[in-house]
This record gives sequence, structure tokens and C-alpha cells, in this order.
Amino acid sequence: DAFDPITPNSCWRREKSGLITFNRVISCPPGYVLVRNKDDPSLDQCSECPLDFYGLERSVYTGVDGEGVMVSDRVTGHDVGINGSFSNFDLCLPCATGASCAGL
Repeated sequence: DAFDPITPNSCWRREKSGLITFNRVISCPPGYVLVRNKDDPSLDQCSECPLDFYGLERSVYTGVDGEGVMVSDRVTGHDVGINGSFSNFDLCLPCATGASCAGL
């Protein structure tokens, strides 16, 4: 099966649990928070920092649920699979006054 991630330059790993195989996100490009839910792999995603926030480093999952660089296990929003927002805005840096930040 071909897998085409929604977020360019994100890295995913194929994992298996019993008879079920699924893709899990392991890293996201700068400007994104890696969202990884241990109970529901379908919620895994790279969530772009919101308007007026930015991120400089790559988000990386370290192998322990809830741990890593710029990693969250909580997703909220109406369009979680594509444009979901996250509850941890502190993972992205606020844009400086007068600057323009488009999430990157």
C-alpha cells in the first residue's frame, strides 16, 4: 500500500498491532507540532502552528508516548485529520510584535 502523508517532509513509520497495520508519525517539519495519540493512531498528524505563532525546530517523537520535541497527544478542532488545532499552543513560539508569522 502506498502512503502519501498530508504534510510534506513529515516522516511516518509503518507499525503493526496484532493483525492491524497502520502508519504512525515520527517527525514533522519546523512550524508543526507532532500530534500522536497512543490510543488512536488515526489521530496522528503534523499540526501547523497557528497564525501569529511559529516553530524553528523539527518535531520528533522519541519513542515514548507523550515525549519528544514539540510533541502533543491532544488534538481539538473541527477538522482534526487535516487542519486540526492542538491544545498546547506553548509548543509554538509567539510571533514578535510587528512581525508576520504564518505558522512557520
